[in-house]
Parts: sequence; structure tokens; C-alpha cells
Amino acid sequence: MDTEPNAPVTEAELHAWMDGELPEERRGEVERHLAGDPDLARRFDRYRAQRAMLQGTFAPPTHPPGPTTPRTPHPPGPSP
Repeated sequence: MDTEPNAPVTEAELHAWMDGELPEERRGEVERHLAGDPDLARRFDRYRAQRAMLQGTFAPPTHPPGPTTPRTPHPPGPSP
């Protein structure tokens, strides 16, 4: 993102900030922008909460699956 240091903050920059992908030189400006706009800050708090919920829902399990029930062999006997 080639943006002037005091350029207006864009929606794309806000999302990049939330994803941790915003260049360091713009991070302070975006954080000041959020601090000055409580409604926008609340909106991005909701986005973060939603992302955390989705990551928890769709993330791979962090523990191994439980034990499976072993199959019992058929008793010996005449074939059908």
C-alpha cells in the first residue's frame, strides 16, 4: 500500500490493520483514526469477535480424536 502518511484512512487499510497486514508506517494513523471514531472502532471490534468465533468453529481440532471402538471379529462358523 503506497499511501501518503497523512492520507485519509481507507476501508481496505482498516481491514489490513485488523488482519495484521497493514504496513508499520500506516498503523499509527489507522489506530488514531479508530480512536477518534468510536462507532467505527465498535464495528471493527464486532468484526474481530466474529472472526474469532468463525476461526473457533472451522479450525481443525487441536486434540487427537478419541478412541474408536474396536471391531469384534465374527465368530467362526459355517459360511453362508
